[in-house]
Amino acid sequence: MSVQADTESKEIVRRQITEKENGIKEIVTYSIDLKTQKKHKTVQEVKPLVFVRRTSPTIEARHANWKKYGKNALETTLEKSCLLDDVNFLIGKEYTDSLKLEEANKKAVSKGPVKKCATCGGDHMNFNCPYRKQIKNQEKLQQQQLMANSETKHIAKDGSEIPTYELYSTKKTFLTPKLKERMDKNKELIESGKEPLSTLEFEKLEEDKKTLFISNLSETVTEEDIRRELFPLNGFDRSKIERINLSRDRKTGKFRGMAYVVVTDKDVADACVQKMNGVGFMYTIINVETLATKFRGNR
Repeated sequence: MSVQADTESKEIVRRQITEKENGIKEIVTYSIDLKTQKKHKTVQEVKPLVFVRRTSPTIEARHANWKKYGKNALETTLEKSCLLDDVNFLIGKEYTDSLKLEEANKKAVSKGPVKKCATCGGDHMNFNCPYRKQIKNQEKLQQQQLMANSETKHIAKDGSEIPTYELYSTKKTFLTPKLKERMDKNKELIESGKEPLSTLEFEKLEEDKKTLFISNLSETVTEEDIRRELFPLNGFDRSKIERINLSRDRKTGKFRGMAYVVVTDKDVADACVQKMNGVGFMYTIINVETLATKFRGNR
């Protein structure tokens, strides 16, 4: 509306057009403002522009055979394109809050269900439990009270019996070599002021004695490499292996360079430790030891 008002309030007196080099035209317009009776001079330079479209015959032939576009799609007409006014959208607070809630729900679903704590039953992992040390101390005091009680001194906290000579002196049972070995071990622990081991703990200890902990392995090692190459190269038959468990990262699933190998018996495990500890395997020097010596010490 302002442009029309300016043109209507002015009267053009004379217009002069001069052609210059490179096709540039200079337009000089003399006009008088009808309201103020002032004279105006307007100078404009106009240069014609030529748009050249360079195409390749091979590309044009290829475009003509496109199912999605074809020949007609390459043409630009006003029927296919138009200009619209700019529109500013104002986002409300309710919409932004809904987006935040949706993102929070996605993160909660991606993390998966939260496991209950085995110690206190809270919605967190076991190692993050704030009552972990307190409950362990209470269990330790209860265990000491059970051991001090004459009626329950042969029962462990897991409910299994503690094999001691005092327990089996009243029982008419045959003492096997393994049972006698357990009672000798408990006698040594009691004399040294340590807590004796229950039947279940002895079974775990026997399992740990024949379980090899192999570390510093290459990231590319697989279960078949350990079964078919590592053991046969060091003089052990792969039939001596009961099972193999490769340690992997929980989030990424990548191999962490550690493996647990369960063999047939303790003697085979000790022989594997003597021959394979410090041996080179797939560009690394591996470390081999049993779980009994790594996590339980000399117990």
